[in-house]
Amino acid sequence: MMNEQSKFVELEELCKREGFLHAYSYLCHKYCTIGFQGGLKSEDLSHLTSSDRLIKTELSTLHGLILKSGYDIKEISSEELANLADSAELILKDIHEEIKKSGMKHFTLDNMKRPKEDFFSEKDIIREFIFYSAEQAFDFQFATLALERYKEDAEWLQNNIGFDIEDAYSIYLSISKILNENIENLTLSKYFSDEKTSYLQFNEISVDKLIRLSGQSKEKVITFLTMFSTSSDRGNALFESIDDFNIINAKPIIHVNNTYYLFQLTVLAQSLYESPIFWMREDKIYRKLADEHRGNFTEEFTYKRLVSVFGEDNVYVNIDIFKNAAECVGEVDILVKFGSKYLVVQAKSKGMTISSRKGQAELVKDDFTKGFQNAYDQAIECSNALMGEDVYFKDANGNVVEFKDRPTSCYPICITSENYPSLAFQCRLHLKYEKTDHLKAPYIMDVFFLDILTEFLSNPLFFFELCR
Repeated sequence: MMNEQSKFVELEELCKREGFLHAYSYLCHKYCTIGFQGGLKSEDLSHLTSSDRLIKTELSTLHGLILKSGYDIKEISSEELANLADSAELILKDIHEEIKKSGMKHFTLDNMKRPKEDFFSEKDIIREFIFYSAEQAFDFQFATLALERYKEDAEWLQNNIGFDIEDAYSIYLSISKILNENIENLTLSKYFSDEKTSYLQFNEISVDKLIRLSGQSKEKVITFLTMFSTSSDRGNALFESIDDFNIINAKPIIHVNNTYYLFQLTVLAQSLYESPIFWMREDKIYRKLADEHRGNFTEEFTYKRLVSVFGEDNVYVNIDIFKNAAECVGEVDILVKFGSKYLVVQAKSKGMTISSRKGQAELVKDDFTKGFQNAYDQAIECSNALMGEDVYFKDANGNVVEFKDRPTSCYPICITSENYPSLAFQCRLHLKYEKTDHLKAPYIMDVFFLDILTEFLSNPLFFFELCR
């Protein structure tokens, strides 16, 4: 950890260097854009799968450290820019190697005899699979799902922030269009090359153009930019290691010299999806309702996507299972019926805490238990009840629901609306589940994967084949 921390300090000193923001603009251009001519080819995408590629969390780390010392856009020579960019990549690679080295020291013959869950609960092993995990969603998914996630909070957002989620979405789309047009202009300039040079100007957001494209008032546009931006006086003092809270993840837009810049569109999209709930939770009176709306979104989105595959007549929401009028033995968030095969879906909205992301094993497991194990256990209770004989069913309005075919097999599925890093790996470590002829192995996923899954597996048979 000391070697890692010394490298982090070295990286912080590098980010303080005059004009480092220009080197950062080059790195973001290198790793966040795809350049091609005459049609997209596989080799145009090859750099995105390279093990040497800087990922979103690493680029945000650089941004967070730049902010700690304040934004400086003084121009520097190409030679100095290349030196800064190369040095940043090397130090970030060293940090990753230090974390891997710390984790690998546990791979001894004696340790390999330990239970899998115990072995992979070492702090630096956890930290690596969280910080360096694959992206959970596309930028367009974060943005479009944010529309649905906060539609019930429109009045609060309008009255307390100055814009609602539809306003924010239109501004986001306009920023995306501006940045894409900026990049397209590279083809008409000397910058369209692999040269290590500054791309700062191509990350600029023109406020006048943003107002025109979005159709929003100047007041709303400035309010949006303010909510999602940082300036040098904001600072980032609490950011002391790679897995500390980094304000850049919530406010990725830079405001310097009366100009706005954005280097990672995906970070803005993710913040659009995640940040509003934290704004609302600061209102103690509204907090409970905001969380209720978040739960509603998870259920409603899951319901709509499953209806798109199985049809409205085969998907039920909020089904209660009764043994008698006084004894409810199960509550299914969403039930999908396909002949005698049933999907038993439990939808949750529990995310991973900052403390867990720092590698505290007991907190990682606690977050997982609250977010997924409990949901799975609930799905099992409901599955067993569904296969019982002396039960009946009611919907959320108290109406009795008749199922002609009782299930011969149940498929437990747990859905989260949160961006949960390394979810599949954590399931393999922590999920305690059972499997029988009638009770199938569970499927744990987030709403983003469900979105993709139902888009491609739009036939019920294909969907069940995946879950089988």
